[in-house]
Parts: sequence; C-alpha cells; structure tokens
Amino acid sequence: MAHQPLPRIAIWTLTALACAFGAAASTNKLRPERAVVEYRGEYIRLSRAYHDYEDYKNDPSNIHPDETARVQRLVTSAPVARAYQDRATLFQALSELSFPGYGAGAHTEAQQADGTKLLMYEVEIPRADATRYLVFREQAGRYALLDDFISSATDPISGVRHVLNGLAYSHARGKVTVRKPSFR
Repeated sequence: MAHQPLPRIAIWTLTALACAFGAAASTNKLRPERAVVEYRGEYIRLSRAYHDYEDYKNDPSNIHPDETARVQRLVTSAPVARAYQDRATLFQALSELSFPGYGAGAHTEAQQADGTKLLMYEVEIPRADATRYLVFREQAGRYALLDDFISSATDPISGVRHVLNGLAYSHARGKVTVRKPSFR
C-alpha cells in the first residue's frame, strides 16, 4: 500500500500548532521554570526567561546570581585535549568552551622562528572580569596545547610569541609578561 501525502491543510494546521507550542514554551509568563540555559550538560538558571537570544545576550544580569560561581568554575575548568589532529577538530572543540552569549575567539596565528605557529584562543569568563587563554602550537597541521591560564580582562593579552624562557605575552597596554608554558 502506497503512503498517501498529508493534505496541505493538515500540514498548515500541524505547523501552526507546532509554532504555538514553541512560542508558549519560550514565553516567560507561561513557562517561568524554563529560565535556564544548557552549558556542557549542566542546566544553569537565568535571572529570568528570555524571549529571544539577543535580549539574553545583551543583558549583563542574565545569569541568576546564585549560579555565578558555578558558571565561572565550569568555564575555567572545562577540559581541553592536549592535542588535535587538525584545525577543524581544534576549532570544533574550542567552540564548545564559551558560555552561551559570552565572547570567545582566536587571535591570528603567529609565525615563530622555528617554523611553527602559535595560536592563542580566549574565552570570556562570565561576571569575572577575567579571560581564559589557551595557546596551541601548530606544526605540520597538528595542534598541541602549550598553555591554559586565566588573566585579568582589564589589560587583555593581544599576542604571544615563543622566547627562550617560555612564552611572551603582549598586553593591550604595552606590558609584556613571560611565563613558562603549562604543558610541553
């Protein structure tokens, strides 16, 4: 027996019902218990339910105050592999580090004297006035984690280069900090 397609009116009716249920589920007044966001398998309470992502993202008080310390701990301790086979795999993993609505991004890969490149990635830590920095060395298309640390967001790091004693980090205000990498 051949499968009969649904009549057009049935498709429109089902679509309208699905939209109505979706709108009801995302409305603060109808579902206040839905004021949560998922991050790395954890459900984080928000200060209120949001009707759209832009409202959530632009609200500096979007995370419930009781959740701030937990969110900061989750972002700063999110695991990162020590090595990645290629750039696509690396960036897929890094894209999962940032908390929804908060900033993250890569700096330009910096060519080093030995022919390798250093890639620095930063992740905003919600409500902490701090940033998590990760530095990877690219060699023959593979990426190895060299450093993973937290620094103040008031003097952000703008670049990294390899020096004899470790890694030299250039800050936006001109200061240079040298530190030994966390990993080798």
